Amino acid sequence: MHLKKNGIPKESVSFPAFDYFDVAEKPFEQSRLYEDLQHPFLFVIYKADKKDEPRLFDVVLWQMPDEDVEEAKRCYEEMQKRIIEGRANESVKSSENRCCHVRPHGRNSYDVLPVPGGGYEVKKVSGLLIHT
Repeated sequence: MHLKKNGIPKESVSFPAFDYFDVAEKPFEQSRLYEDLQHPFLFVIYKADKKDEPRLFDVVLWQMPDEDVEEAKRCYEEMQKRIIEGRANESVKSSENRCCHVRPHGRNSYDVLPVPGGGYEVKKVSGLLIHT
């Protein structure tokens, strides 16, 4: 994980692309995202120095707090609702959830997966906004 000079992570933590049918059919507690969030993360953290060069800052074993898991659940359930309603193209934005969002993950606009109700949508991933 790379931090900006102000200590904010440069990027969100990404998870594998999800299957739209799995998200539509499985409750959060049976999802791959929930399973992934139950394990601790080992972060090797780099922070930009005065010359904007990355320098080793810290190594941290981190477990997502329960209240953030609840926020991730809200994100998952909102994306689930959108998929079921035929709006899989409408990702949950970072402005809609304080710690979790959904974003495209396809190599290009042709890197797609089938969606319930027919058709295809670009691959997507859940991303976590980790607060250091």
